[in-house]
Amino acid sequence: MYGYETLINEGTDKICTAIVVKEGISLTNIKLLPSSRGMAGLFKDTWLINIYAPSGAENRHEQKKMFTHDLGYLLPTCQRDIVLAGDFNCVISPSDCTGSPNTSKALSSTIQGLALHDVWESPSQQPHYSHYTNAGATRIDRIHIIVL
Repeated sequence: MYGYETLINEGTDKICTAIVVKEGISLTNIKLLPSSRGMAGLFKDTWLINIYAPSGAENRHEQKKMFTHDLGYLLPTCQRDIVLAGDFNCVISPSDCTGSPNTSKALSSTIQGLALHDVWESPSQQPHYSHYTNAGATRIDRIHIIVL
């Protein structure tokens, strides 16, 4: 994209995460998960973290590992502002989907434990979703922040 730089963490199995920044904005302390399912970079005093969690019932163990172990590698070692975004491939509440929810206690515990705040504010009480299929809709793509 013209005027932007793309930092990519691409794995051998075609899984990829990326962070796009405007030219002239420099990210430092880049961290990459070997699985390519996550990456992070520091801009001034804010950590930008992007993840792509495993999906599907057969990968629930891998997904839990992502939230309880792998994500810790991408987090700063001292208190900083954080923007955590990406495709979480699960929900934290039944209201985040239609049909039967694929809730993750590990993600919910991580969000609570880190005191992350959901930046989505719905202008109405009606739920909104980020992923649609013939089977229903879910809010699996999220942005959470910590501002100190």
